[in-house]
Amino acid sequence: MIQCAPVKGTDTVKVTFTVPLDGHDDPVAVAGDFNDWDPTANPLARRGDSCTASVVVGSGRRYAFRYHTEGGEWFNDEAADAYESNGMGEDNSIVDLTG
Repeated sequence: MIQCAPVKGTDTVKVTFTVPLDGHDDPVAVAGDFNDWDPTANPLARRGDSCTASVVVGSGRRYAFRYHTEGGEWFNDEAADAYESNGMGEDNSIVDLTG
């Protein structure tokens, strides 16, 4: 799940990524073009039966991202706004802040 909220008084948006714990026993992080695809930059913290992390990004553009487990698995968000090929035979999730 992805939630987006404008940051009051700025031209930025707080994007919160949420992943249910179902089937993801390893720690999970979100990596994307907002953090140079660094799978250690934004780890998701456990909150009840899910894990969440938030990033603040500029509004008016699209951001590619994927989730990464400590075990090395990459996976997409089923609630992404879109999906685009990443040139490696897989797709990236997209959060679209252009609208």
